[in-house]
Amino acid sequence: MLKIITLSLSRLPRLALFLLIALIFGVSIETDTFFLIYGFATFFASISVFSSEIMAPTRSMLIGSIAVGIVVMGVLAFVIDMLALTFIPMLIVISISGTLTGVAYRRGEYTRVIISSISYLPAVWIIWIYQEPQIIILAITSAELARVFLLSKYFEGIMSEDDFGGTVKALAPAVLPGLVGLTDKLLAGTLEGGDITKITYAEGVSSLLGSLLTYGLIVVRLNGETKDKDRVFSWTGFLTFGFILAYLLVALKGFNFGPWTGEGLRELAPIIAAMSLVVPIRAVAATIYPGLVLQKQFGDLTFVTIIMVIINLAFSFFLMKSFGVVGIAMGTVVAALWYTGGVWFVERSNRERAEDPPVVGSSDLN
Repeated sequence: MLKIITLSLSRLPRLALFLLIALIFGVSIETDTFFLIYGFATFFASISVFSSEIMAPTRSMLIGSIAVGIVVMGVLAFVIDMLALTFIPMLIVISISGTLTGVAYRRGEYTRVIISSISYLPAVWIIWIYQEPQIIILAITSAELARVFLLSKYFEGIMSEDDFGGTVKALAPAVLPGLVGLTDKLLAGTLEGGDITKITYAEGVSSLLGSLLTYGLIVVRLNGETKDKDRVFSWTGFLTFGFILAYLLVALKGFNFGPWTGEGLRELAPIIAAMSLVVPIRAVAATIYPGLVLQKQFGDLTFVTIIMVIINLAFSFFLMKSFGVVGIAMGTVVAALWYTGGVWFVERSNRERAEDPPVVGSSDLN
């Protein structure tokens, strides 16, 4: 249990960085552009990260995901803003550090990974002093570059050969959920200026809170080291709803800091409250998903995930007509309910098949 908590707490520096960005820059059309491009960059970086955590880390997946990400950044620079080009070094470094992290996890060597997360603390200080978008990108890139240096001993663990098709099949259920965040941002872009930033802040708080509370569980379960579910989920749900209550009390009371006012927080409150409901829902899935990965149930997981993406797009699209950006958050909650129910059903079906194997008749033996 201590290992789970320690790994989860290693996410705190990233949480502090994200909250600092929100406090400094607030909501505007300019932040919309930044976060839309940032969403694409982190999505493609996550491909190699998930590859290293689920399958044996491979050079082809690392190089391939970086190459595709660079092409997409180039397109975004042409279509949206040249700022996209400055994200390319960050994308490359995050992909490499994530792959090295995966090697360390697969070896059960967690201490160095936990120590490497401290590299984000100087980034928080730099962003607080300079408060420029380009500085944010540079600070994150520098923090991840420091992690690459600290984890450099694991470069030799990246395989040169792999079953590319098998790896893609295994990665689909891990990578496709990232499309939910991208579609949420694209849908928010059709609403008022600043709504992309609002949904990003809400999703960021939700995903970082969920990561903080369940990240360690997922990591150790993927390595088959624990089957402890109930205790982790109970304090996940408790802390999540405690966070929602505390946030709403502060927001409704009024608070002024930098670009934020009491009115601005009150506008953001229902979006974050709705999106935070995703955390305890996904926490249930977090106790089930690693076991299905270890059983290589990639086909069933991919089906559940594809339907989740479709449900998220459909519900978010229709609900935003009446509720605006809050409707997008509500659609994401509905999709999370489907996903958790789906992985639970897959696990239950597999368990029933294992407990009740097919009977072999005498005719089958002849």
